[in-house]
Amino acid sequence: MTVTPGDLRYPVLCLSERAGIAVIRDAAAFGRSAAPLVWGARFYDGLRVVDASGALHEVVRAEVVRPGSAAGQAVARLFGTAVHVGVELRPVGPAALAELRARVLAEIDDDPEAVEEMTGRPPPWWREALERAADAGALVRATAAGAPGG
Repeated sequence: MTVTPGDLRYPVLCLSERAGIAVIRDAAAFGRSAAPLVWGARFYDGLRVVDASGALHEVVRAEVVRPGSAAGQAVARLFGTAVHVGVELRPVGPAALAELRARVLAEIDDDPEAVEEMTGRPPPWWREALERAADAGALVRATAAGAPGG
């Protein structure tokens, strides 16, 4: 069984093998990606997603709708313009908070500026949210709230 981004509860926390972590706030934004993430960082390869209910999903298909010409693709890459990605996900089960904590802390240690840029939250916010969250869903929901863990 597969689901689409529209079937998830938002926001979602994305755990990319190659591009770190990111928060996506709605289904429309899920399929819209900066060209460098699609072609360079390969954001969707091995992508795992935790939605606001705490459910873990993994991307099983990501089809990039590329600009029609080679020149259009080059321009999209160069300027980082958005491309659309059709995504299908497979439900895995409940996400483990301990694994999320370990992953987020590792990303903070590796590149704190990227964590803030991709999630909209600074590392101190994440550390507090990780301390306060009772489960994976609470952690993800906190990204949409004003205070950690909320």
